[in-house]
Amino acid sequence: MKGKGLPLLIVLILLLAGGAMALQRGTNVTLAAASTSGQSLAPGPAAIAQPARVMAQVPSTPTAQAQPPEAVQKARAPQTLDLLPTIQLLKARVRAHLYQPGWIYIHEEFSLNNDSPYKIKLPDGTVIPNHYVRESWYHMTGDQLADENAIVEKGMDGQPIRSMVGISPLSPGDFDFGTLDRYLALSGAGTMTVTLTELDGRQVVRFSSIDKFDPPVDDIDFKQPVAQLIGDTYFDYATGQYVLGEWRYVFPDGSVRLAGRHMVEIRTGQTPPAEITAMIEEKKKGEGKEP
Repeated sequence: MKGKGLPLLIVLILLLAGGAMALQRGTNVTLAAASTSGQSLAPGPAAIAQPARVMAQVPSTPTAQAQPPEAVQKARAPQTLDLLPTIQLLKARVRAHLYQPGWIYIHEEFSLNNDSPYKIKLPDGTVIPNHYVRESWYHMTGDQLADENAIVEKGMDGQPIRSMVGISPLSPGDFDFGTLDRYLALSGAGTMTVTLTELDGRQVVRFSSIDKFDPPVDDIDFKQPVAQLIGDTYFDYATGQYVLGEWRYVFPDGSVRLAGRHMVEIRTGQTPPAEITAMIEEKKKGEGKEP
């Protein structure tokens, strides 16, 4: 496998960047899971999203407003959930929470950690770094569409990487970069487990998968062969919002590498800064949508 396939950095960036572009255009992006027989083991959501056996019923649904103390205490011990009902629940909650008129702000932070010398470059020669942020703005209308959106990517030093603007109505989906839909599409494969647990003091749903390779396989992103690929994705249980994705490689000597992390914060009721407003107005003028 060494030297074949796209490296981890390129596949993961393309997948997550594609999710943002799909939101901007109002389209769906699907990326097939990587094969272990001739491709790089890219720990992007599609590569590790292997929903599988259901093991229990979804617990009674607490509301986002309040829960009795005993329910919160009980939730501190992870509870196994059914895959399909849990996805349906998260989808319903995120749409009820975010599909309201006004602006939605999404802050994403990407970080990748590997041994690969490969870098992805944009057409103008700009290099996508291993650690960067993406800020997105979506203006929701009363008919559950976003009629304006702007996306800006920057390095951790604040230097711009690229920007995108859309002024045509689109459906933002579940604001999860297609993750839940990929889990649904792959629901008959793999060994994913779904649990209700806690993360930083709040209830979250964790989707977890472990892919084991016997014998370990080579990957162009790492100096050692890979024995296991572990993926965990977290959604806020009360709001249904995507919170965090993490992907780890386990090597034959037992060492573990956090290969990728995608942190997300979503806020409603925000006002775009002047920079974003100017980008959108310029786009409108360019397409003749303003006098």
